[in-house]
Amino acid sequence: MRRQVDLLIVTAILAVVGFGCDGHSQIAGGVYDKHDRPVSGAMVVFELVEPDSHGHREEDHVITDESGRFSLGFTHSPWDDRVSVCVRKEGYKPYCREMTTSETRKIMDQQHEMKVVLEKEPEP
Repeated sequence: MRRQVDLLIVTAILAVVGFGCDGHSQIAGGVYDKHDRPVSGAMVVFELVEPDSHGHREEDHVITDESGRFSLGFTHSPWDDRVSVCVRKEGYKPYCREMTTSETRKIMDQQHEMKVVLEKEPEP
């Protein structure tokens, strides 16, 4: 009987550790033009590329401030999911980058921010 109780406890602990954890991804940085001037008022969207097992696609979005700065994040599965960062501003070409959640951690750990450079749309 004692062995069955021990096995049940170990199984419960493994289930909580393996399936009860969430991942959290965040990305911060700045949006600039090709002359390194900040682009304020740009929409930045950070989201999971694929929906989770419940069909929900986590996302966060923000408008850059006067300095072109942004900070975004959300909670997701503990796996190394694919995410995208997309930036849009009228008069500029859209910017999108796909990466894994481990790549976002690497950017934040090593570079401390993501730098996005937007190109102007050609004049009509």
